[in-house]
Amino acid sequence: MIFFLVKDIFVLEFDFLDIGNLAVSYDFLFDGLTILMVFVIVFISFLVHLYSIGYMYHDPFFIRFITFLTLFTFFMLLFVVSGNLLLAYFGWEGVGLSSFLLINFWFNKETAYKSAVKAMFTNKIGDCAFVCFISSLFNEFGTFNYLDLINFLLTGFG
Repeated sequence: MIFFLVKDIFVLEFDFLDIGNLAVSYDFLFDGLTILMVFVIVFISFLVHLYSIGYMYHDPFFIRFITFLTLFTFFMLLFVVSGNLLLAYFGWEGVGLSSFLLINFWFNKETAYKSAVKAMFTNKIGDCAFVCFISSLFNEFGTFNYLDLINFLLTGFG
């Protein structure tokens, strides 16, 4: 586990996998914009949870709905604070999964199921583009880490 500050950027890093040229870690990156986005996500999520508690309280699957909503918030926060592209992709996929679960919450309604499947297929187009983007960046620079990628860009790929 590594903590370090780089020009008002706080990074929390946990080593995960190190095989040959591939070193993958859990990197959490906090700068001014990230902290602002975390506050926005938490505030809006709080309001949505508050409204949902009042609206869904008497639903027999209330706990499941709140769980899906909290899972969505968790993956959105993971996407925002991730310090590397693999962790961001995991957050992105989690947001997609949570969206599918929330859209399909009333799974016995055919319209909910069709809408969830339609959203899932649309989301998979973005997922494929994201994987191509991550793969091409790794192929070019040999890293998934945001700070390393930014360093390559600022130093002219040298």
